[in-house]
Amino acid sequence: LLSKNARYSTRAADFIGVIGFNLPQERVEPLKAIKPFIQDSGTDYRDRWITADYDLYQVLKSTELCEPLGEDTVSFAQLKVAINKSFGWDAIQHGPQAQWVAKEEDVELGAPEGVNFPEKMGEGFSNDNPKELVPIPGRKGMKVFDDNVTVVAPGGTVYLEEQEDTFNALKCRECDK
Repeated sequence: LLSKNARYSTRAADFIGVIGFNLPQERVEPLKAIKPFIQDSGTDYRDRWITADYDLYQVLKSTELCEPLGEDTVSFAQLKVAINKSFGWDAIQHGPQAQWVAKEEDVELGAPEGVNFPEKMGEGFSNDNPKELVPIPGRKGMKVFDDNVTVVAPGGTVYLEEQEDTFNALKCRECDK
């Protein structure tokens, strides 16, 4: 929902994903960008609502080894730009969750030190535990193997409803390790 904020909808569903500022009387005002802000999609975000991003769970190369496409690679940058341009907004802001290792800047923004999804995935595979969690102090842990994952592959799209489905889909590439 890209809006100029001229009018606000009365339908709550129109605000899903919009970042807001709490006002008195249980009202929320959408936050908006105040400076020109243009990224991959070419969209100018000045005076537009600020929304959440679209999270990728994992990106694998379509090769025999199904290797992860690292977030710091040129190939991932090209993929991110292509997706964002096709969406018409900068939906993809960072690398896949399954590759996340907390960096210093993540910790400065509130992430706990030591978050390492690839390590936790390995522990889950070793222990045959699709319910593996990454501990997050002050709240419940994050699922290492997500549920409700949509897989987009050259052969088509598959929906993985349960954590066990995601676990099994990713475990197949760990068999030779």
